[in-house]
Amino acid sequence: MHNVPFLFIVVFVFPWTFIFNWLYNRSGGSLIFAVGFHAISNASLSIIRFMPLDSEVPITPKLLTQWSLPADLAGPYLAVCGVYAMVAIFVVFKGKFNKVNTDIP
Repeated sequence: MHNVPFLFIVVFVFPWTFIFNWLYNRSGGSLIFAVGFHAISNASLSIIRFMPLDSEVPITPKLLTQWSLPADLAGPYLAVCGVYAMVAIFVVFKGKFNKVNTDIP
């Protein structure tokens, strides 16, 4: 995620915190499901290219403070962010997000 604006990184990573937290809590404090989700996400996002190439969006200091990407490059990235956001919203409202397993040693 080195060649996207910082704002886009936040939009991508923020929903992950809810999903990982929910997986960790619902599995009784086991990391295996969170690690598994991370591995599956990395594998699927490696198969489908959604990040712009360095040749399309060069890595410069200006990129960090940029608020947008070119329209043809931002669409796929924001679609992936949208999917993770919908999953995070579902987890928070329907996944018993606040119900924590207190039997963790």
